[in-house]
Amino acid sequence: MEISKEKSKLAKILKEISQSTGKYLLEEEKKKYDQINRSDFLWHYLLQSFSTMGRSSGWNGLIGNKLNYNQITFEAITNLPSLSRENKLKEVCGLAKVRMPDQKAKYILGCFN
Repeated sequence: MEISKEKSKLAKILKEISQSTGKYLLEEEKKKYDQINRSDFLWHYLLQSFSTMGRSSGWNGLIGNKLNYNQITFEAITNLPSLSRENKLKEVCGLAKVRMPDQKAKYILGCFN
């Protein structure tokens, strides 16, 4: 069965990662498990995902830069008039140097809506 073959490939890759330097990265990520208790968990990780999609450097400008991040928290976006939300998202994603800022602003807005 094809699914079984794909599962075997995935298991092999995961085993290789766990035995390589990736093991340390996995251990570091596991330590962040308590992040699931964040009140904004879903929104925070959605922003993190969009900020790094295509290029990881967007993380520094959006998530790592609290001035930018605080402008597009769920609460901050909720408090904006609906017509201003997309413009704010485009502006902040551009300032943060997120790859394809206008497109990702639309994705984020779609998730918000």
